[in-house]
Amino acid sequence: MHPPEVLVTPNLSRRNILRRYMDLPKLLDLLHSKHLYLRRADGFADRLEGALFPTFRKSINTAHREGEMEYDADYFYRPLVV
Repeated sequence: MHPPEVLVTPNLSRRNILRRYMDLPKLLDLLHSKHLYLRRADGFADRLEGALFPTFRKSINTAHREGEMEYDADYFYRPLVV
């Protein structure tokens, strides 16, 4: 297996925003194993993590009322049955 290649953009400036979605050990594990771990949203410590923000809920409900979507926003909060 080849080591991961790190590329640096030459035009990167200090004004660019860097968003970090995972810590370094998780990133390295992802690069090494080529598998992504996704946790269930109901296991997050932050109760609003994974929640639909109000304007998005409204858009979904409007589309549902107008027949453009099969489900309303509450559908996405129902527990999965497996």
